[in-house]
Amino acid sequence: MIKTLNNGVLRVTKEDGSFLELGVHPSTRKPWKSEEEAFNFPINSNYPFRKTESVTEVSAFNFKLLFSPSERVAIKDSADSLVKDFYEMLNDPRLETVVLSHVDTVDGVNHLRDLGLITSDRALQILAGRAR
Repeated sequence: MIKTLNNGVLRVTKEDGSFLELGVHPSTRKPWKSEEEAFNFPINSNYPFRKTESVTEVSAFNFKLLFSPSERVAIKDSADSLVKDFYEMLNDPRLETVVLSHVDTVDGVNHLRDLGLITSDRALQILAGRAR
């Protein structure tokens, strides 16, 4: 599970893409006091995780549009050889669609995250086919 806290909302995302959002501490019904409090809160199967209608593939052009302009520039300007290879594949005219669950897509996006070119939240959004 991946936990993120954004604007006071704890979002927990499971491996299957289902998610749970908690805007307040379930016991106290008050806003989260800290990121530590939110991240340490135990999540169990009693909570109603939701699945979203997910996009499974997008055109190569639309895949690039999932990234913000500043993210695209950072990716394009990266000196990392794996990032260059990933971006070159996206620019290949033979590439018609990007399968978001394909191992190369997931690995590429996660590598961008690991290098700090995108955040963990953005990586999840991009792999779900959602723009910012």
